[in-house]
Parts: sequence; C-alpha cells; structure tokens
Amino acid sequence: MDKDDVLGIASRRLSDAITAFQPLLYDPLTISPWLAMSLLQKAIRRGRRDLALRAAATLLHASPERLWRRLGCIALEHIGVGISVR
Repeated sequence: MDKDDVLGIASRRLSDAITAFQPLLYDPLTISPWLAMSLLQKAIRRGRRDLALRAAATLLHASPERLWRRLGCIALEHIGVGISVR
C-alpha cells in the first residue's frame, strides 16, 4: 500500500466519522468552576464518565480556558507524556 492509498483511506474514514457525528448533550451542574475542576479530575480517576462529562460541560459553559488547562493537567498526571526512549 503506498502513501496515497493510506491518505485516501484516512480521508474517507475521517469524512465518514464527521458525517456520522452526533454531539453528546450534558446539562452543566450548578456548581462553581473550582468545584467542577475538582469533580472532573476525581470523576475521571474513578471512572465516573457521567460525572466527568457534566463537570466538563459546566467548565465549558462557565470557563472554557479552565477546562482545557485542567484536561492537559489530568492527561499529564494520569496518562503521562508517553515518550518512548530507545
């Protein structure tokens, strides 16, 4: 398989995924952004997808920049940089 085939396949798959995308709608919680940031991290750590999504919706509504900063911190703390050293 050459490079053009791989890019064509990836392009078609991406196009199909975008066409089929249905956004999830979650109601924001009536809590402060600080509580939402804490809840987001704890919910992710404990595998509580429902609470994590509602906390994220709260932050996205109240303070989007805090959501993206917190997600970056959570990714580094719980997942790591993921650098492979040879």
